[in-house]
Amino acid sequence: MKMLSLSVLAGVVAAPVSACDLCSIYSATQARGEIGEGFFSGVAEQFSHFGTVQVDGQKVPNVAGQYLESSISQFYAGYNFNDRFGVQANLPVIYRSFKRPAGFETDRGTESGIGDVSLIGNFLVYRMLKENFTFSWSVLGGIKFPTGSTDRIKEEFNEVEDVGAPPSGIHGHDLTLGTGSFDGIVGSGIFTR
Repeated sequence: MKMLSLSVLAGVVAAPVSACDLCSIYSATQARGEIGEGFFSGVAEQFSHFGTVQVDGQKVPNVAGQYLESSISQFYAGYNFNDRFGVQANLPVIYRSFKRPAGFETDRGTESGIGDVSLIGNFLVYRMLKENFTFSWSVLGGIKFPTGSTDRIKEEFNEVEDVGAPPSGIHGHDLTLGTGSFDGIVGSGIFTR
């Protein structure tokens, strides 16, 4: 219960950020170094709401009432070969709802579908377990495949700003479900208590 309360508190006070592939690529027990052996699976969810407009880093009135709400559910499954090394596949399912100015008109809608799938390897480099202290350090690496739709990225080439119209803070790259490219993923995690 204590861990759940801390997780909820962290979610409430966390600043909004754009979704990243590393946000949900391993389970919380793996982050703590408790990976064990065998198959595992799970689901992680990230919800972000953006409704503040900034120009040159300064908040300005949101006269058009624009917003972007993004929900990303990461379904993951993997296998741990031993207590130090495992592999994991991640399937993000994305739903985005938005309202933005398009010249003097309002564009509102949704985008949903499969995002970019990734395959990750996780290696526990070091772990110290004591009665009142735990420390673990892990590294990971993998590849992200271009499985998500990139249709919205094409909007970037056709954007025109109408003089006198409210500027849009939401563009094609914010709405796209995928990147359209193979990308390497590397990372490291440290857990201590």
